[in-house]
Amino acid sequence: AEWEQPGPVVSSALGQLALVMGKTHTVEFAFGGLGTNAHWGTPRNPWDPNEHRVPGGSSSGAGVSLVEGSALLAFGTDTAGSVRIPAAMTGTTALETTAGRWPKAGIVPLSSTLDTPGILANTVDDLAFAFDAIDARLNPALDRTAQPLDISDLRLGVPETFFWEDCSPGVAEAVQSAIDTLARRGARIVKLELPR
Repeated sequence: AEWEQPGPVVSSALGQLALVMGKTHTVEFAFGGLGTNAHWGTPRNPWDPNEHRVPGGSSSGAGVSLVEGSALLAFGTDTAGSVRIPAAMTGTTALETTAGRWPKAGIVPLSSTLDTPGILANTVDDLAFAFDAIDARLNPALDRTAQPLDISDLRLGVPETFFWEDCSPGVAEAVQSAIDTLARRGARIVKLELPR
């Protein structure tokens, strides 16, 4: 059966002798951002040893496996945040790949236009390393020479309120520094008001 065979993304990692530690729990049919699963149980967010808190979903066990140290890289899918939400709720990092960049074979479909394979890791460096290794096998014909990225047609909306409130120390400053860097490289920054 097709579900018994690794899909192309996992096969790319296996072809590079990746060690698979196991299959993590997810939300059924990848449909839910909290990470709950009434049938198979909800993974515990490892940051609270006393309370059973949700880890985010739908790739809920992926973020947990990174924090608890049973994995260095975790796979998931992303339709509306399913790798990004668990990364945010477990303090890890995630990458939703560009639609069509990696094949979706072997992934249960939720939305034909939004589904993408995704990866999670503890650091952005680990994500970049994993993406390069997997992508090189899935897209061998792409030119991988480093070219300066032209972002002159990139427009970024930056909210003036709400998102800057109650940030942990250094977060707002780091985000503003990144915005300033993008502006210096040619991106157009547009200030937004998002009432309520």
